[in-house]
Order: sequence, then structure tokens, then C-alpha cells
Amino acid sequence: MKLWKLFACCFLVGAILIVAPLMSAVAAENDAGNSLLMGVDVSSWNDTIDWTAASQEIDFAILRIGSKMKLDSAFHRNVAGCDANAIAYGVYYVSGATGVEDALAEAEFVLSALEGAEPTFPVYFNIGYGLNGMPSEELQAVVRAFCNAIEDAGYQAGLYTYADEMNMYFSGTEFADLNKWVSEVDIDQCSYKGEFAMWQYSWSGRVSGFSGDVNCNY
Repeated sequence: MKLWKLFACCFLVGAILIVAPLMSAVAAENDAGNSLLMGVDVSSWNDTIDWTAASQEIDFAILRIGSKMKLDSAFHRNVAGCDANAIAYGVYYVSGATGVEDALAEAEFVLSALEGAEPTFPVYFNIGYGLNGMPSEELQAVVRAFCNAIEDAGYQAGLYTYADEMNMYFSGTEFADLNKWVSEVDIDQCSYKGEFAMWQYSWSGRVSGFSGDVNCNY
């Protein structure tokens, strides 16, 4: 082999040995920076869940605590299942409020039902499609009243609604502090324009431990 070819080969091997570990480190950092958590949101509609099996596929769960001042019949069972399998969880409450006073009563109901539970994810206020057409200012006041009451009690508070509702009512800077959970299913990318913490991307996911479809989130 000619001397220049030998030199070129040695240079190439040396460069690979130096660059490869650096590339691996950069890739690992990028993967960590862009990593997503995958979780489910559940209620009594999901029947009895095998949380041990589910824990092999999910990173978190959001448990329905109640709806319109009624406790979800599976809530305490699901809390116990998450605790027993070291699954991080939060809760959501489906509102039926017609004004601020109702929202404060609902917050009190949720706080009472949370006794003994230790969620590490937020307590989400589910308003569906704008609480059946409530005027925007009143809707915003209801959301703020509920969330403030939850936060005053020492929990994280958040809002769940659909992408178009979130864009319409809660994309302003006055709601930048809200932990937002956006629902928009069967699409490749969530269309909400602002910052959000969680995206409900499917209502028909399949996860071990569930006998049927389950809502899935990133």
C-alpha cells in the first residue's frame, strides 16, 4: 500500500473513533430532549383495569374523579391500582357549572374527594365544548374560579377541552399559566397554536390491561 493511502486510512479510522462517541452523545441528548410520555385517561366506563399489565406500556394515567357533582365509581379503585404499580397519575373532573358559584362548589367537591390521594399530575377541569355554549367571558371566569380554588389548596390545576375551544377562548396571555390538556384525535399533529402540556390524540387506543378501547395521550 502506498504511504499516502496508509496515512489516509489511519486518519479516517482515527476520525471515526473520535467522532462516533460525540455523535452518540448528541443523539442521546436529542432523544432525551424530545422524549414524550404516553398515558391514558380513564373512568368507570373502562370497567376493571389490570394496572399491573398497563404499567408495562404507559407512563401515566389521568383518572376521572367525578362528573357534575357525582363521584366516579371507579376512582378510588383506580387510585389504588396506580399506587400499587408506581404509575404517576392526575385526575379530571367533568363540569356542569353554570356560573362561578357552581365552579367553586365543584372545586370543593373535588378537593373533598381527593382526600387520601396524592396526584403528581394536575387536577384537570373538563369543560367539553365550552360548557354548552356559555358566553366566553363567563366561561373564562368559571375556569379561573375552579383552577384558583384547586391551586389554593396546594394542587396543580389544569384545563381540558378541544383544540378549537382552546384556540378560541384560552390562547391569550392571561391564560398562559394554565396547564392545558388539548383533545384532537385522529390527526398527525395537534393544531392548538399555544403551549400545552398534554395532547389527547386517540379515543380508541389499545393498551394491555384494558378490555376495550382507551383514550390515549402524549
